[in-house]
Amino acid sequence: MNLITPITRNVRQTANATKQVLRRLHRDERGAEGLEKLLIVAVIVLPLLGLLIVFRDRISGWAKGEWDAVVADGDDPINTDLDTPSTASDSGGSD
Repeated sequence: MNLITPITRNVRQTANATKQVLRRLHRDERGAEGLEKLLIVAVIVLPLLGLLIVFRDRISGWAKGEWDAVVADGDDPINTDLDTPSTASDSGGSD
């Protein structure tokens, strides 16, 4: 029975110390504003991240298609209509 008493005493001391720390933490309002901002950002970012994960294949396919279109447009020769010199009749006539 001598072993139970020191163990019980140690558990009680640890519980009391934990209570004190939790009480101080609960009363301390430093950092509350930062925590609120963090929670707001998390509420916005986490759903967006979820959507990106769920639709990653569709988004990737769309982005690849758009990139391929840009590359294809870059491979096309320059519009030859712009190379011809303009004349007075092309500019709407002159006096």
